[in-house]
Parts: sequence; C-alpha cells; structure tokens
Amino acid sequence: IKLAEAQSKHQKNTYMYLFTWRSLFKDYGAMHVLEIPFIFNTLYKRDTFFLPKKTKETEELSEKMMSSWVSFAKTGNPNYNGNLNWPQYDTEKRATMIFDNDIRIDEAPLDKERQMWYRMKMWSKL
Repeated sequence: IKLAEAQSKHQKNTYMYLFTWRSLFKDYGAMHVLEIPFIFNTLYKRDTFFLPKKTKETEELSEKMMSSWVSFAKTGNPNYNGNLNWPQYDTEKRATMIFDNDIRIDEAPLDKERQMWYRMKMWSKL
C-alpha cells in the first residue's frame, strides 16, 4: 500500500488489487502468491496440493485476471472490453479491484487494518 501511495502521487496509471479467492487448503483463505496460477493460466498444474482446481468459476476468474494483466502490460491500463471499470488508485478513494468469485471495486478495503499498521512507529518510517 505504501508503494501504491507513493507511486500514485507521481504516476497516474497506478492500480491496486486484492486477491481474496479462498484457497482449498484448510481455512487459510487467499495465501501469498495464490493468484499466480490465475494470472498465468496454470490452474491445471497439480504439482502442489494447494493450487486451485480447474472449474468453470476458476477459469472465468483466471480469464478476467489474465485479460487485465495483458491489457496493463500493453497499454499501462488494466481495463479492457468486458471488465469492470478499474479506476486508478489514489490516496483519497483507494479504489481497489477485488478478485474473487464476485469481482468488484471497493474503496479502501481493509482500511482499519491499514490504519492500525500505520500507527506503528516502524511502518511510519517507511
């Protein structure tokens, strides 16, 4: 978040996302880097036990995420025909694309948690 805040002050094409799709592995939720198989269309790889299964829902989510990443790589803008209007990130609204079974835009998701971290001295120095 700190990086996006700093970047958005100098670069308009800053976008934020939060991947909240729940892992099939116990009750861990969306683990670190779990979005990678969705972005690179490797849902079918079964090398590890926590990767998502290839279903209609996961394939649809993967397709939308891949399209956003490709559009951003090509144009600097993740918007493409058929997706929600993904607004640029700024510190006023903190518009964030939520990638889950229900894809949506939230303003300042997890804001209480963000503010808690910022109250800690070590984070305020970053």
